[in-house]
Amino acid sequence: MQCQITIRSIWARAAAVATAGIVGCLLMLAQPAGAQVSTYGDKAKGPDNDAPSVLNGVGIAQHLNQQLPLSLAFTDDAGKAVRLSDYFGKKPAILALVYYRCPMLCSEELDGLTSALQMVRYKPGKDFSVVVVSIDPNEGTDLAAAKKRGYLKRYGHLETADGWHFLTGTQANIDALTAAVGFKYVKLEAPGGRHYEGGFVAGQASGQGVFTSASGKRIEGEFEGGYPKGVVKVALPNGDTYEGEMRQLTFDGQGRYVRPANGDVWEGRFAMDELSEGTWLHHPDGGDGRTCVREVKGGELAPTGTITYAPGDAKQRVSFVGAF
Repeated sequence: MQCQITIRSIWARAAAVATAGIVGCLLMLAQPAGAQVSTYGDKAKGPDNDAPSVLNGVGIAQHLNQQLPLSLAFTDDAGKAVRLSDYFGKKPAILALVYYRCPMLCSEELDGLTSALQMVRYKPGKDFSVVVVSIDPNEGTDLAAAKKRGYLKRYGHLETADGWHFLTGTQANIDALTAAVGFKYVKLEAPGGRHYEGGFVAGQASGQGVFTSASGKRIEGEFEGGYPKGVVKVALPNGDTYEGEMRQLTFDGQGRYVRPANGDVWEGRFAMDELSEGTWLHHPDGGDGRTCVREVKGGELAPTGTITYAPGDAKQRVSFVGAF
């Protein structure tokens, strides 16, 4: 008996959930009209609502009993070239179309899937396969591997790793797969221009990554629970840099802040983006090698400081009071 691989009706419920998630995400972009209180007689019929035009390209068109394009090539979470035929035909499979850097709904989808699998006795790898495919061609193997580690840990059965497959691919193959299953989506820019590239654990930024805020602040380093952890490097839109500890998205802890535009260097312990205890160094223009130093205590500059001259200069170190 020949085995025909088709898209079965089991996807109907998943399709409905995916549609609701996508539409819910996109509807957040529409601003509600101002609310008005009406009398009883005025409530017979309200104005028709026009759906945002962006929703014209979003939806689920069920293609039941149609063949999957099993020859499509992708890359798995170990960097190995694979085809869809590697995962379909031998045992049942769950197919999830997401993107790994999704800040909200895709993570909710995978969180819900993982929670549901915890409640059944069947196990990935032994009884079925979980195949997750990114719809973003810019995402790569490292991100897919990090996503897999996070959800394996969340699922709680590391021995089922062979049953979880997180794939990435080219735009052409992604389009062919989404068209075959009737998954219609539209790519939108993130609200406020925020962007994150790196690892995720349970839907939150974790591991090595790079975050760019809406204001253009670029944070590079290790993340945990969605926020920077330990010593990170920060580049600001005005050219200033910071290397040190952060609390959430503010400078907090030991660090060094450099302002190349005027030669300022703030070094020590920061709190809420301000130097609380440490040293302020200033390198005046002129290239004569001078360094002006003042201590900072309680967030305030000390009234006195020192000027250190370049090696070999007759004036090695002098004191000053106030401005210089």
